[in-house]
Amino acid sequence: MANFTKTEPYTFAALCDSFKMFKIPNFQRPYKWTNKNIQEFWSSIISNQSPYFIGNIVAVSDESLLVIDGQQRLTTINLLLIALRDTYSNIKVKKSDKTKVSRTIARIDKYLKDDDLSKSVESEYKRLELGKDMYQKIFNMLVDNEIDNIDIKKLTDNQKRLINNYEILKKFILSEIKGSELNSLDGILNKVLNLQFIVIVCATENDIYGIFEGFNSTGLGLSVADLVKNSILKGSARDTKMQSLIEELWNEMELMFDETIASKFPKFLRHQWISVYGHVSMSNLYREIKSEKIDNKTPQIIKEYVESVLFDAKIYLGMLYWKHEKNLDLPKDILEEIFKFRFLQNDQVYEVLLTYHRAFKEKRITQSFFKKFLKRLWIFTVRARFVSVNPSKYEKIFSTQCKEIYECKNIEEVSAETERFFSKLKKLVSSDEQFVENFIADVKYGKDNKLISLAISDLMSYDNPEISIKEPEIEHILPQEPKKWGFAKSEVKDYVDKIGNLTLLFSDFNKKNSNETMSFKKAIFKKSKLKFNVDIADKWGDIFVKDFKNAIERRSIDMTKRIEKIWK
Repeated sequence: MANFTKTEPYTFAALCDSFKMFKIPNFQRPYKWTNKNIQEFWSSIISNQSPYFIGNIVAVSDESLLVIDGQQRLTTINLLLIALRDTYSNIKVKKSDKTKVSRTIARIDKYLKDDDLSKSVESEYKRLELGKDMYQKIFNMLVDNEIDNIDIKKLTDNQKRLINNYEILKKFILSEIKGSELNSLDGILNKVLNLQFIVIVCATENDIYGIFEGFNSTGLGLSVADLVKNSILKGSARDTKMQSLIEELWNEMELMFDETIASKFPKFLRHQWISVYGHVSMSNLYREIKSEKIDNKTPQIIKEYVESVLFDAKIYLGMLYWKHEKNLDLPKDILEEIFKFRFLQNDQVYEVLLTYHRAFKEKRITQSFFKKFLKRLWIFTVRARFVSVNPSKYEKIFSTQCKEIYECKNIEEVSAETERFFSKLKKLVSSDEQFVENFIADVKYGKDNKLISLAISDLMSYDNPEISIKEPEIEHILPQEPKKWGFAKSEVKDYVDKIGNLTLLFSDFNKKNSNETMSFKKAIFKKSKLKFNVDIADKWGDIFVKDFKNAIERRSIDMTKRIEKIWK
């Protein structure tokens, strides 16, 4: 049980007077308040009388506060102070008020940074330290009024959140101060400085981990990733050198997700666990990891677990995102099959992909076996989408398969288990009629372009297997700009993006002739080496001219029935 030395009320101003800094530990989750959180925070401040109680801060104290709970509120208050300072700097005031405004700006700066303390260090001393350099850098630039020097395009989602919330708060301030700017600003500033906390101070840093795991007050709930990180650091605390190595490994993994999509991290931890040990719900995942991989384990064993998770994280992100493709040391034909799964937005499939990737790297399956497996799994996954199978029905099959394959010792065992696997999956997606109906209804240009390209490429290759389809572009038969066909956009909008109105052509045609008449296009299609495009001229050309709606509906059915047979 954690020990507390004191519990005291503080206003925010008094908190700054009492402690030099507010430090966020590395194992804390990033700043994650959403627009909704910011709206609620602002409304609470504006609509309530001062002083207004805003919640607890749990911390370890020396001259600074090591904040265990309360970082979301403290960070937001700092962003609000920056927004207030910048608003004071930009408002027009009477000449007689300029000195007062300058003093107020200097006063706000004293709550954000301390120039006196800065004399002993190279740069200004910021009162709030966010734990990770990637966030601190952006926060520092906001404090130092250097927002114009920030390249938003290069930031992670969590870095952008700091800037986004600052901008939202600034808009709220400007909206509130209409009429009597200076007096209104002073009123908001006083409310902020008088926000009240109860500060719960822990006896030692050894109490941090237990509090972090058990304490969840008015901030955001802790994710599985937060809890696991805290637990592994707690479990390795008796060996500080090993703990430092483990923290570096975890931070490397955390950074990869922050730079891509932070919300995938907890999902990945679940998929990674399933890829080895079989099914676990998200609600039970932390308990499973803690029980099996952390409790009563040596720091060395914990480190080995984190290393294995980091390795799989690199593979997982490489499969999902082009930015991390360099993590995948795989043959080109295997990569092409893996990347196709990105177009289906199916999270569960990555459990199985991790398992078979592991089997391939451990030489328990061959390259040709892996490629064939990926083709079959992709066909199941695309059919599952359009036959509308509930993912829970096949995730348990996936989970069981992962555990079985993990335990297989050679290709014979993997092969036998794989056949049983697909036999179970086949029963879930056997409805050909539902596939055709839903594919025609759901697949549209603009939403499913990659999937459309794959489908039409497979149709073309089926007719002309000797011809390689490389770097084509989707072409509308009836153009999106149908003026030369004698129609307005409004007349074609319900048909123009359906699969029955699409083919693949190369960019030189697509750019020059995409809006031409059917007579012009027929001549182009007839010259094609691909039977699929010749058929547009010979079989469908006149129908498109007479009744484009009928042509697109009939061709959609014809194409999708053929796709269904190829993707069996």
